[in-house]
Amino acid sequence: MTTRQRAPSAARELLTALDRALVPACLLGRRLDVLAQNRLSAALLTDFAARPPAERNHARFVFTDPHARDLFTDWDAVAAATAALLHQDARRNPHDPALAELVGDLSIRRAEFAGHWARPHPRPHAVQTLWHPLVGELTVTCQVLCGAGGFLLVQTAEPDSPSEAALALLAQLVA
Repeated sequence: MTTRQRAPSAARELLTALDRALVPACLLGRRLDVLAQNRLSAALLTDFAARPPAERNHARFVFTDPHARDLFTDWDAVAAATAALLHQDARRNPHDPALAELVGDLSIRRAEFAGHWARPHPRPHAVQTLWHPLVGELTVTCQVLCGAGGFLLVQTAEPDSPSEAALALLAQLVA
């Protein structure tokens, strides 16, 4: 049995500050488990806290949730970047049985995952275009910041752009 990871309170405070700045952000731990996310990230991607604990995983979301395929207009590039992040975690934690179980499960359930897992691993995809059911199309720059305990996934829109306006509208809708 794996010990459940927790987000440090300082990381939660950072997520809240980013929320106020209209920056969706999500803290990913080992295996890309979602440890915490701000409200804007929950509204933009999916509310991981509302999912069962076993489903609070970014890779599971990207590869198994039909909403992810509708959300990311270039789903294949996001899928490749997600597999690359999972590979980074595998290099850090090569003997993690829960990671082996996740990779095995996704490989069996989704042929696309097996294909991405077997390919060379690109750098995480920087620019993403999303189609959100409430605010329409928006383009964000996705940055993945690596730390000792995992990754901070941050999505920013160009200042004074229609995408920034869409994020502001989404923030109002979920306030």
